[in-house]
Amino acid sequence: MKVGKVAKEIDFEKPLGKAYNFSITTYDKDGKAQEHSFQVSKDETLKDVFKRVNSEAEGMRLFYDEQSGQVVMETTYTGIRHKDEAGNQASEMEFEMDNPFFSEVLNIDATQGKKAQNAQFTYNDNLKLESQENSYKLNGITYEFKNTTPEGPVTLTVTNDVDSAFDKIKAFVDKYNEVVEKLNGTQTEDKYRNYQPLTEEQKKEMSEKEIELWEEKAKSGIIKGESIISNGLFSMRQGWYAPVKNDGPFTSLTEIGIKTTSNYLDGGKLEINEDKLKEMLREDPAAVQKLFSNSSEGEGRGLVNRLEDALESTIKNIENRAGKSTSTMENYTIGKSMKDLNARISDFQKRLQDIETRYWNQFTAMEKAISNMNSQANQLMSQFGQ
Repeated sequence: MKVGKVAKEIDFEKPLGKAYNFSITTYDKDGKAQEHSFQVSKDETLKDVFKRVNSEAEGMRLFYDEQSGQVVMETTYTGIRHKDEAGNQASEMEFEMDNPFFSEVLNIDATQGKKAQNAQFTYNDNLKLESQENSYKLNGITYEFKNTTPEGPVTLTVTNDVDSAFDKIKAFVDKYNEVVEKLNGTQTEDKYRNYQPLTEEQKKEMSEKEIELWEEKAKSGIIKGESIISNGLFSMRQGWYAPVKNDGPFTSLTEIGIKTTSNYLDGGKLEINEDKLKEMLREDPAAVQKLFSNSSEGEGRGLVNRLEDALESTIKNIENRAGKSTSTMENYTIGKSMKDLNARISDFQKRLQDIETRYWNQFTAMEKAISNMNSQANQLMSQFGQ
């Protein structure tokens, strides 16, 4: 950090009246140098310059404190990021001290600089550790350093964050119930067979609201009875109910306070016994985690992993049937059927054209024959008339 005393008569909103060129070198999180060059026109104000430097010079901050009348230049990264070739700590920010912008305008004093420091602490009165950040993760626990501590040991008491774990499980169950409700809804919708898809000509004769209401009816129940959906729901429910074999005490959802609702119309939604789930999270959070998340295969696979498998399988089956945005018509069942149907329509149209051409030829030949007969008749009549 560098500090400079700015003359009180300087107006930060007033143009500098003189052009300046300067460069600043900062170091990123990996210690790599970042060169930033600035050309300041005489019409720019200090406020403009500070704003431009802060937006373009990554890893540094330049600001003015009105009460003290001081300018502060500092890095935004914590800890030691820059070392010289010998491995010794070096400056985190470099610039030419004799540059007029720093020496005359900002009045930066080199002696006012302060070196960066890593956070240092001793674990269990034996292991000395350092961190570039103001935090350190050790044995699954994240330590946040807010201030220096007095001499002597500091005792930490670690407790499970039951509320946070409960909220995450509840959010997961709520999302699962949303999926179940959505999928079940597609299987219970009424189907309106009289509402067929609209043609472009029909749409021209209707208002937007009428089109919206019509298409809502036309789409209702369109995938009712679709086996992919019903099989997907079955796979999801089966994954919840089957026991999870692991080395923990919990093998099913009911043991931790989660079960399906008693209303069969819910289609297999889950409900949580809050008191029981929180009790299990306090007593053995690791066992609850194993029940939900266990990437092993077979009967020991976690509930979340099973649900992911069921959803991925359902999605894949849907894509095989209905395709996706990147699919060609040859890659999915409906596309193949549409392609075959288009080919059949094209063949049928060609047959109709051939039949139409044949009929036109026949009618033309018949008209020629009738014309010839009429001509001959007229000649005979003229002969008889004579």
